[in-house]
Amino acid sequence: MDWKSKLTQDEKLKAEKIEKNLMEYIIELESGTICIEDFKWLFTVLINTKNVWSLQGFYGRTAVDLIQSDILDIRFDTQKYNDAISKLSSIQKLLIGLDLEASITKWQNNELSEVEMVYLINCLYRNNKKIWCNDNKAMGGIVNGLRHEYFYVVPSTKDQGGLS
Repeated sequence: MDWKSKLTQDEKLKAEKIEKNLMEYIIELESGTICIEDFKWLFTVLINTKNVWSLQGFYGRTAVDLIQSDILDIRFDTQKYNDAISKLSSIQKLLIGLDLEASITKWQNNELSEVEMVYLINCLYRNNKKIWCNDNKAMGGIVNGLRHEYFYVVPSTKDQGGLS
């Protein structure tokens, strides 16, 4: 998936600059000299290229924290997401969308397919029901979705209360 194809020209330039100089940015991160914008773009690139999951545990934990804290936003406009969701029937989508709580319970009991889970994550994300803040299974679903390219992340445009 070319996640950069969905970015603005300015965002593409930022992502490409990080990719081209990845080791320099990692050194800045580890030395504590990276600026916040570069920090967000570094993790955006590491997550979307899936490199973050093969680095030291600090990187994966930080990626999860950035998603949970809304510093990185999840985007669902990938071909793989659209292909997966097209396989769900209208009834499945309706049931998941109408009763999020029941769907969450089914997910926690391993009663949802991967595609249903991906659709549920989108529904929860759109409705600001962020169960993943304290739910390892839910965050595991997000990480799985990122690894399998159902979605990707970008730096949030929301006010971070001083983080910009």
